[in-house]
Order: sequence, then structure tokens, then C-alpha cells
Amino acid sequence: MFAAHHGMREIRRRLSHRWLVFGLMLIVAVGLVAAACGDDDGDGSGTLDDVLDRGRVVVGVKDSQPGFGNLEPDGTFSGQDV
Repeated sequence: MFAAHHGMREIRRRLSHRWLVFGLMLIVAVGLVAAACGDDDGDGSGTLDDVLDRGRVVVGVKDSQPGFGNLEPDGTFSGQDV
């Protein structure tokens, strides 16, 4: 009986250790995502302010994927992504 109880205690200890490691990894991942999404200059301005100042939206399109983005001989773009 003691061996079975001791085995269950070991299983619980290992599971709680795994959850602790998982939780710490999750906290680190959320922190990294939050840091990556932060504002570089720290003044609260962002992409919308840049677009409004510029007066237009600038979009990049690949021109080398047939069916999605093609550069036509006359210089115009065609495809589903355009």
C-alpha cells in the first residue's frame, strides 16, 4: 500500500512540475508577443497616424506567383492578391 501511495505522490509531483514549466513558458511567450507588438517610439502613435500623415495606404504585392500576383507586360498587376 505504501509503494502505491508513494507512486501516486511521485506522479502528482511530476504533473505539477510540468504544469509549472508550461505556465512559465506561456508567460514568457505572452511577454514576447506583447513586446513585439509594442510601439517603438513610445509616444502612443502607431500605424494609423502614419497612414493619416502620408495620406495614402502603401501596399506591397508579389508579382511572381501566377494566379495570385502577376506583373503584366504593360506594367499593371493582375491576380487574386491584387
